[in-house]
Amino acid sequence: MAQKKPSKLSENPTAEHRDNVEMKRYACESAMSVKYKQNKNAGYDIFINLWHHVNHVLYHNVRMPPEALQMVQEQAEWSTPAAIAGKIQLAYPQVTTNQIHATWRELIQAFWQQDDAQLPLAKKLLAKFGDDVDIFKPVGIPDDVEMLAWKMKRIAGPLRGKVVEIAMDATCGCL
Repeated sequence: MAQKKPSKLSENPTAEHRDNVEMKRYACESAMSVKYKQNKNAGYDIFINLWHHVNHVLYHNVRMPPEALQMVQEQAEWSTPAAIAGKIQLAYPQVTTNQIHATWRELIQAFWQQDDAQLPLAKKLLAKFGDDVDIFKPVGIPDDVEMLAWKMKRIAGPLRGKVVEIAMDATCGCL
């Protein structure tokens, strides 16, 4: 059997790298032939021939077993994906860490994601801490710019007169 070349990471910065179970490869001398010809009705007849000289191992289901999914569901709220992965992979070694992490992330998202829009969500969160945080409405900001400004009272008090400005510029969701 010929050796498969090691995979190379994509140079595409937006490529999503997956943790996949690798398929077995064969030097089976398979071939495929595709032919077509125009028929009497001005359409085409297509002929596909596929030959396998060596039978391949049957593919197996690489989805997470329901029992492993249940383990993630039971532990998602109070455990990390790494801690869960160790337990699951003892019982189900074919389950990848990426499968576990993706499942955990999907389940735990319901606990923390209250809004799809980042700035309104941040403003809601800061408003819950009104005794510790002041939220300001910036003036002179262009219409196409969204901004959230706040002050943490316990930090700002001791710095009064020593620091003129502390700022953070976070550009979210921009291309």
